[in-house]
Amino acid sequence: MNKNRNWLQEAFDILFIMILCFVTLLSAMIVKGNNPLQMEYILRPVTFIMTIGSIGIYIWYVSLESEKGLKIMIQKIYKTK
Repeated sequence: MNKNRNWLQEAFDILFIMILCFVTLLSAMIVKGNNPLQMEYILRPVTFIMTIGSIGIYIWYVSLESEKGLKIMIQKIYKTK
């Protein structure tokens, strides 16, 4: 089993869902404003770094837990001795 490929697939799946959530929230923010063209967005480096770090930790945790869950499921289904 290629662990690198599994991790990349899981990271892609997670990021895809997170991007969909972001787009949904962003579109709601734009529609809510009176004039979407005048909307300002301030990017703070500390907040950005914390967000990227949080996403990295989340991907790491989910990939570890999903691997463990998959192994348990395979053991229960095939009852390896």
